[in-house]
Amino acid sequence: MIKTVLGIILILSTSMGCQLLEDRKVFDYGMYNSSFGIFDFGFYEVPQSLDVTKDCAIYVTGTTSKMHDPTDYLFLKFTSDGKLDNAFSDNGHMMFDIDAGIDEGNQILLTDDNKIIIGGRSNHGVDIGTVLFDYSLAKFNDKGVLDKSFGGEGKVITDFGYRDDAINKLIPNNEKTFYAIGRASNGKDDDFAVARYDFDGNLDYSFNSIGRVWIDFGMSDDVAYTAKKTKQGDIIIGGSSNSGATPKVAFAKIKSDGSLDTSFGDNGLKVWKFSPPGLVYDLDIIGDDVYALGHGMSQVWSLTKGILSYDYRRNPNTSFVHYLQTDAVINSGNSGGPLLNEDGEIVGVSTLIISPDKYYVGYGYVIPAPLVQRAVSQILATGKHIKP
Repeated sequence: MIKTVLGIILILSTSMGCQLLEDRKVFDYGMYNSSFGIFDFGFYEVPQSLDVTKDCAIYVTGTTSKMHDPTDYLFLKFTSDGKLDNAFSDNGHMMFDIDAGIDEGNQILLTDDNKIIIGGRSNHGVDIGTVLFDYSLAKFNDKGVLDKSFGGEGKVITDFGYRDDAINKLIPNNEKTFYAIGRASNGKDDDFAVARYDFDGNLDYSFNSIGRVWIDFGMSDDVAYTAKKTKQGDIIIGGSSNSGATPKVAFAKIKSDGSLDTSFGDNGLKVWKFSPPGLVYDLDIIGDDVYALGHGMSQVWSLTKGILSYDYRRNPNTSFVHYLQTDAVINSGNSGGPLLNEDGEIVGVSTLIISPDKYYVGYGYVIPAPLVQRAVSQILATGKHIKP
């Protein structure tokens, strides 16, 4: 179990051009046997998201608590050699309390100035037996010190007006602002929710005049889990829209001012019903340029360019369905290397090719990065990974 955790973290770190070890072949997994218990704060820990900096530092966020206490943000930092960073907070880990009640850290965003923003939800009371939650954010420097210029005290709570708001995804917009995507109640059920903030924690009021947008699909609960910014500056949002107990795949597209792009789908919205029921945890834009990095055919640190040509490909030899397809050149030696987009973000991890002679003929398969991230979270929380 420990080996699998570090193996996945090693993949993601190497994917950023990092080199955890000089030969990249031998890793001292035994060093983790004694330190893995550091995650035990006394009750439970649920890692939710991770990211890797350009200098190979690894940040993990999630939810944790001590016995009988409400949950708090969980925040961990590893160095490039896979050890907890003792210079970060309390020997590489910390619990952070947004408010006196329940706090959950769902997403992490690294900023260009080497700061870290965590987003999730925090409860602010109870209404007729229902726990009330708001969007919550906190910002730290690379030592784990709260950045008190963010929101005036290092943290921000945004109430969409009703009972249950939560951030599920953070994405940058430009050098001045970022988006927080998730869900918010409209008083009856949940809608897709989007807020835009500047990096000081202030709502951007040029976005829908109030800095926030609700997107209602007209059914029951709608929940956004992911989003992608297009080259034109629009945002495509993916998640689920429920009708009774049956979730449907749901997408929405909004312009940079927060209005729906009515040229997309049905007046800006699109819902599909699948059997079995489904939802969207991640999305990519087909046709975007991508870059495969690795040691293809023993050519060290080679970089090849292609496009993202298909989503949800099936491996003909297994039941695993969710591969991305690319025509970027992938050969022996690329497996475990990253597929990057034009912003240098990891799209996925190269894993196999479809070919009659074991050499590239134009069909490369890639495991989406969010699936790798979720595998890390599952292993850290439960000691095992349940394959899709």
